[in-house]
Amino acid sequence: MPAQLNLSSVAGFNGTVPNGLVLHPDGNSFIYPLGSTICIRDIGGKGSQRFLHGHTDKVTCLALSKCGRWLASGQQTYLGFKADIIIWDLEQAIKLHTLTLHKVKVQALDFSPDGRFLLSLGGQDDGSLVLWDAETGHPICGTPTANNFTNAAKFFSQDSLCIATGGNYNLTIWEYNIPGNKLVPHEVQLGQIRRIVTCLEIAADDQFMYCGTTTGDVLQVSLPRRILRNSGPAKGLLQAGVAAITLLPTGDILAASGDGELVVMACVTTTTIMTSSPALGTATASPGRDLKKLAAVSRMRLPGNQATTLICCSQAQGKNAPGSPTAHSPKGSGTSRSSPKFRRSMSLAAPIILYMGTKEANVFCLEYSAQAQTLRSELVLSAHAGPVYGLAFANEYAELFATSALGEIRVWHTATGRELLRISVPNLHCRCLAFMPDGSSIISGWSDGKIRAFGPQSGKLLFTIHDAHHQGVTAIKGLGDSRHIVSGGGEGLVRLWAINPSSQTMVASMKEHKGAVNDVKVKPSDSSECISASADGSCIIWDLTTFKRRTSLFANTVFKAAAYHPDESQIITAGTDRNITYFDAYDGQPIRIMEGSSDSIESVAVDPEGVCIVSGGADRTIRLWGYDEGHCYAVGTGHSSEVAKVAITPRDPQHQAKVVSVGTDGSVMIWDFIAPSSLENSSSALVPGASTDSWEMVPGATA
Repeated sequence: MPAQLNLSSVAGFNGTVPNGLVLHPDGNSFIYPLGSTICIRDIGGKGSQRFLHGHTDKVTCLALSKCGRWLASGQQTYLGFKADIIIWDLEQAIKLHTLTLHKVKVQALDFSPDGRFLLSLGGQDDGSLVLWDAETGHPICGTPTANNFTNAAKFFSQDSLCIATGGNYNLTIWEYNIPGNKLVPHEVQLGQIRRIVTCLEIAADDQFMYCGTTTGDVLQVSLPRRILRNSGPAKGLLQAGVAAITLLPTGDILAASGDGELVVMACVTTTTIMTSSPALGTATASPGRDLKKLAAVSRMRLPGNQATTLICCSQAQGKNAPGSPTAHSPKGSGTSRSSPKFRRSMSLAAPIILYMGTKEANVFCLEYSAQAQTLRSELVLSAHAGPVYGLAFANEYAELFATSALGEIRVWHTATGRELLRISVPNLHCRCLAFMPDGSSIISGWSDGKIRAFGPQSGKLLFTIHDAHHQGVTAIKGLGDSRHIVSGGGEGLVRLWAINPSSQTMVASMKEHKGAVNDVKVKPSDSSECISASADGSCIIWDLTTFKRRTSLFANTVFKAAAYHPDESQIITAGTDRNITYFDAYDGQPIRIMEGSSDSIESVAVDPEGVCIVSGGADRTIRLWGYDEGHCYAVGTGHSSEVAKVAITPRDPQHQAKVVSVGTDGSVMIWDFIAPSSLENSSSALVPGASTDSWEMVPGATA
């Protein structure tokens, strides 16, 4: 069996998972999903990371027990299959239970206050609410939810037998009937108000529940009466709807909208009580009492109007505040809170620290001063929000690499995964990039057909080549003299450009491909030739002195990637036929064909010593292959979608070699490289559906 690659660090954050950012009660780390991997990242310092692996597809929800030891995570899967829930022991970093009942997707999870129960809510194709025994992992009971889709589910803060759910025009309180072993529903009376509930938050004393809605208001519900009591903000609804809410230690409510607006509302816990009128079928205020809506005491907007998806309050501050809940052991019970008035008076002096994630893959640290009623934000984590398609290392320099996505290029530190530089070109796709061999610039190809070069330290635009390719620039590489660039386009052209300090001119345009050029590589030793891999099923080796074809490589595939072996005697290609093929660089004849994946292979790279091939593709795995033996000896699993590019760090005796992979899920993953010599006893890996003979020699060819 192949060895498992060790995931060293991750540069990424998935801000599309509701409540997908969880702060540990010790206040020293936060937990979030990225693809099928769960990341535990330390706050401050070097930001060290730990990872939990076990899911087979994208993680869709998280829940942390009150004691901070047990973590539950749910995932999505394919239509017709069941989605797993995993309970983890964070102290030992091990998987305790795998729970399987829900179809297609797990929508929400929550632990009971005493840690005995786990609540799970199925997605739109499932629609069931299930109560689990958290200690044994066995289901206790379950029930269908409302006819309309249910978005959120949450245990009460003190009562482990009561649950609240909310969704599309439904808001329900469930009680667990122990003798009957069933969940009994009670509808919340909202009168004529109809809302789509997106998120729930329950007060520590179980007196009130707060519901964020797509309308842009927050509903305050009296839990003992199960009736609407109040709403807010009094003025100015959140225009893009309420995406996340949290209760502050002062008792106030912080709500965040889908366009980055944050509102702190003063919580009114007395005066107005809503009652139900059976005759009218509506909820009305008691006689003689005016309904005063929740007043907004502070507002701010995040830079760039970023859509907020989750907020977590720092429990390190909250657990020491008077009246806040203490940490619960799995079999313990919660303590009572002090009065809201006393709690608010004791919390005015110290600022409240919160962490907030956005759909733009950013994490902000918020500081709220209750005394001054002000909010202040600071960016603490940032990553690509969309698919990453470009990846490049600097020539013979392993300490940094660059990635490209929609509207931006980012430069990262290899050892720590920290972002060093960000270059923005709004509303355009950067489809490819490379470092000039002398390190003087980062050259990039864009969807508008232009080639842009930027300074690698300042990010300053150095030059632009207009109309380089009329169907977008899809591949790019610099020649060894750092004065020429070869590029490929969506229309099938391969062009050579001369780069001078004052001008950039086209030297030659080579046209033989019938489809888009997906990759371009230059011969490392003398830059006298290059190879272009195209969607038309051919790879062409071009003479860069005569600008004519030297030879062609053909296969029944869409070629996605090509690479020279370090000794330049062979060329390795990959594509949609799932094969990794060795070609002779002189006559273009195939030498070896290996079945490399169960799906399309998008990228290949050869290590500087020429002993290993790294591949990645639509099967979402990273595979390391012995070059001479032709067998897979190590596999890396962590991406939740297609792996777009892979690369191996250049030769550097002072640093451990790394493998970097980027995916369409927006993640940038850095793995510890394993050389074939360190796994002498590893056996050949078989991909699903592959035959025992996973590679074949082409008759008449020599390896």
